[in-house]
Amino acid sequence: MKLLGLLAICVLSACSSTPKNGSCKIDSDCKDAVCVFGKCQECAVNADCLAGKSCSENRCVDSSLGDAANKSQSLIQTPDELSQCFQSGTIYFGFDQYDVKLEDSDRLTDMAACLRADLDSRITIAGNTDDRGTVEYNLALGEKRAKSVSQYLQNSGISDSRIHVVSYGKEKPVDPANNEEAWARNRRADITLDTRD
Repeated sequence: MKLLGLLAICVLSACSSTPKNGSCKIDSDCKDAVCVFGKCQECAVNADCLAGKSCSENRCVDSSLGDAANKSQSLIQTPDELSQCFQSGTIYFGFDQYDVKLEDSDRLTDMAACLRADLDSRITIAGNTDDRGTVEYNLALGEKRAKSVSQYLQNSGISDSRIHVVSYGKEKPVDPANNEEAWARNRRADITLDTRD
């Protein structure tokens, strides 16, 4: 019996669950870094940086440089200029998934940069699902999708007070067909710029 226990320990210790090549699942997978949407980064929020530094695009930079960068980006003066910078978009998800994919990170980072350039701007993130599953389950999954995108933008420096999250579940399909292609198009989070009052 002891032999079986030792064998199990040896087998389990030989199997590593730590991701390779800079990918991660949790912060402890990253040496001297944090896990940001599946990738090891220097920082996700200002608290990850040393005193006098702030987190800008997942890098710790001198706070004075961050302010200068933000001032240089503050060229947006009108709603038209903001809508030219910020392109509404859609983030797609796998079946029963709600994590932002690495391939969408550049688009979301660009959206965050536009939003940082106009502190009065606000957005709505609407989570959607395909039509399989119960209404309750799909509303919850749609909310998780919207919140996942919201968290990415918050980690990129956008205040949660500027983000409205809503779930439509399976109620607003973009493709009413009943096949894999349609379902894939309906598993999404739509990001739209709110109009100013």
